[in-house]
Amino acid sequence: MGNKHFVSELNLSTHLAEERIRNKAIQTKEGANQEHRKTGEEIRELIARGGGTLPEDQPTPTKSIQQIQREAQKRLESGQQPSLFEELEP
Repeated sequence: MGNKHFVSELNLSTHLAEERIRNKAIQTKEGANQEHRKTGEEIRELIARGGGTLPEDQPTPTKSIQQIQREAQKRLESGQQPSLFEELEP
């Protein structure tokens, strides 16, 4: 469940920053970066104030994406399931 919240927060942060950049008519890369940073800080403060868990405090996954991909590839090669990572295969 933690990862879903992190992705949701990341999407919110990105969407809000893009809206602010558009509304403030920010034209420079530096200005856009500054607005993204400011938005991210405000969302982090909101999460902390609301008693939420910050991303760095989320539990570490037991397996990396690469490990999961290797396991899926082995299952695919043994004929046990269709590929979930077809577009990533070389």
